[in-house]
Amino acid sequence: IWLILAISQVVTIIAYFAARRIGRNIKNLRDFAEQAESGNVLTYDTASFPDDELGEISKNIINLYKSLKVTAQERDENLRNAMFEEQEKQRIKHQLTNNINHEIKNPVHAIQACLETIINNHDRLDKAASFELLHKAYDNVNRLCSLLHDISIITRISEASDKIEKTNVDVSRIIDEVKSSIAVYPPDKQMRINVDVPDGVVINGNKNLVESIFYNLVNNSIAYSGGRDIFINLLEETPEYYRFMFADN
Repeated sequence: IWLILAISQVVTIIAYFAARRIGRNIKNLRDFAEQAESGNVLTYDTASFPDDELGEISKNIINLYKSLKVTAQERDENLRNAMFEEQEKQRIKHQLTNNINHEIKNPVHAIQACLETIINNHDRLDKAASFELLHKAYDNVNRLCSLLHDISIITRISEASDKIEKTNVDVSRIIDEVKSSIAVYPPDKQMRINVDVPDGVVINGNKNLVESIFYNLVNNSIAYSGGRDIFINLLEETPEYYRFMFADN
């Protein structure tokens, strides 16, 4: 009888400690489940689990869950980035599509101004002045043809910007051409262009796009500013970039 009682007591003690270990694992697993529900799973520390077989199994399950959570987060982040890139492409394409009419109107207005000047002043213009106006109109026809040819740039910018043709572009010369182009406008559509840009300002870029920047700014000033003067200045020059100021009064 004493032997049976001793064995029973030993079994009871072993069962008690085993139950405590199982209880610790269950409590830790419950704590982990609560943190997982609140989104703090990645910061959970498995050091509190007992170093027994059940504890090792619990740690492996938790670490596997953490790994799956990280993978899911990376997948979601990649998906968000892909969606943002697609939205940005669509935004650029929509913006360029909306602006294409404005791009084409600039040389059309210049051609119209030249021809109107010739038609309205044919009896007062000498041959040299008429030829100069025709030459400016011809230059803008070529520019218009170039713009029409480059409408595909909408697709190239939004889907393959690295395919855009780039060359050395003389910004100083472009500004001079823009300044010369408005000289043929009727007096009520002219503005004085005050330029403080040295010769030889050359960048690597697409000539048509750079031209569009200055033509658009000048034509917007003429159309909407109500002022008389335009100012184009070179503010800063570094090995990486030029910084310009464009303003009207």
